Amino acid sequence: TLLELGVCDGRVALALAEKDRRVLGVDASAPMLEALQARKRECSSTVAARVTAMHADARTLRLRRSFERVVQPFNGIAHFHDHAALHELLATVRAHLAPDGLFAFDVMIPDLRLLAGGASSIPRVEHPRTGAVCRVEERYDYDAIRQVLTVTTTLVERESGARQTLELRLRQLFPQETSLLLETQGFEVIERSEELGDSLAYVCRLRD
Repeated sequence: TLLELGVCDGRVALALAEKDRRVLGVDASAPMLEALQARKRECSSTVAARVTAMHADARTLRLRRSFERVVQPFNGIAHFHDHAALHELLATVRAHLAPDGLFAFDVMIPDLRLLAGGASSIPRVEHPRTGAVCRVEERYDYDAIRQVLTVTTTLVERESGARQTLELRLRQLFPQETSLLLETQGFEVIERSEELGDSLAYVCRLRD
């Protein structure tokens, strides 16, 4: 059984379940967990039964059990915006990782063009839920002191003019900073991969 921190809608968990893995997924977002349940209903009963989900904050999670694998995919670490939150997250990983277990995660390499700020737009896309034709506008604002990038996305329906605005705040971690964070929190990096392109993938274990 794997522990996935930030299970979201089950994109990774269900893929692992199809390969005979059991996954306990944790997420702080109730809508994401509802989306996971909807996706489970579309799977075979065997696959769906291998994925269990719970609503919890990864900073304070304590299950009193250990796992051979703890994973946090898709830049999930970036949702922990300050040092205190990052330390609490890694304390949770330590609390649940078996002595010989592995912690795997990926983190996006900061894009200096986005950190410079600015905006972009896409003139024509389909709304992912309604199918309405929209224009997408994005704005990038970077707080260099807190190292947090705010991405503000606005969807404007071309026919009605209706607007929907979404905001995403992501902590920016530079590679050397990530390595230092892991070292000071008791982890040893045993593999780092650049194969994801705009992200670095890490496999870690607890230091003796």
